[in-house]
Amino acid sequence: MEYNENNIPGPFGDPQTQNRIQQDFNQFANQAQQGFNQYANQAQQGYDQYAAPAQQPAYDPYAAPVQQPAYDPYAAPVQQPAYDPYAAPVQQPAYDPYAAPVQQGYQQPAAEQPKKKKTGLIIGIIAGVLALLGGLAALYFLVLGGGKVKSIELSETALILDREATKTVTAKILPEKAAEKAEIKWSSSDTSVARVDDKGNITAVGGGTCTITAEADNKKEEIKVTVNKTNAQERKILGTWYAVAGKTGSSEMFPITGRDWPLTVKDDLTMDTVLSGEVHTYNYVYNRTDDDGRIWFKVRLPDSGLDFADLVLIDDTLYFMYSSDSVVVFGK
Repeated sequence: MEYNENNIPGPFGDPQTQNRIQQDFNQFANQAQQGFNQYANQAQQGYDQYAAPAQQPAYDPYAAPVQQPAYDPYAAPVQQPAYDPYAAPVQQPAYDPYAAPVQQGYQQPAAEQPKKKKTGLIIGIIAGVLALLGGLAALYFLVLGGGKVKSIELSETALILDREATKTVTAKILPEKAAEKAEIKWSSSDTSVARVDDKGNITAVGGGTCTITAEADNKKEEIKVTVNKTNAQERKILGTWYAVAGKTGSSEMFPITGRDWPLTVKDDLTMDTVLSGEVHTYNYVYNRTDDDGRIWFKVRLPDSGLDFADLVLIDDTLYFMYSSDSVVVFGK
């Protein structure tokens, strides 16, 4: 007798039974394929997490295009293996009372975990160390460094002042946080030229040049101060004057003609006058301003019995008084 799928003896020869077997086989195959796909995806994700990014080949404009296989409508379809009802059944393992119970349902094979590279760990450690150092640096700046004076800014860097003039200079400590603790100390290199108080108020004393210094926490800035020997009003009497009138004792004021009695006032306010062809020098002593705003100059003639004299400028006329009742009027 010839056997085929329709006359196989036993339970497998029934067509209905064969259909059920085929359906069970297909269901099992689908479950196995799904499990395999899930396992493959998980393994690929673990690999991609640590794998170096794939390098793309450089673009070559002259490379030949990749040839795709031509579609062949007459190509034979892929053959699936035919069902073999005579294949030997799968052998079940012998019963072992001490074996671990078999887990029901489809079990995915344990995926081998990819070995993690140490690169990520090393990078994390380095980043943590850098963050710690940055935090320590910031803490140092706020607690210690922020309180130190970095520089001092002054409202002036150079000054030219008339004698007895005053000027206030402001100083700014940087950073501003340091100004809460630091204090500016002012000093003058020559107090005979200019003085300065603890508020930065500079007073011109005498002609010359000096340096005013502002210092805080070993940081300092300097101002060069030049003081003129005379002030604006004093400079009005500088130059050479000529006698135009005079009065001696109880006499009336009399005119003086000619230019044979000159009076020269120098930059240091010393004065030379020529009387009867002889030069007499008066040294400046001091000056004062009266209620009318006129400046009176006190001078001294050391080489004569006339110790002191007064000068005052009224309008464009200089009055030289060498005694209470003697005066010479000078003009230009």
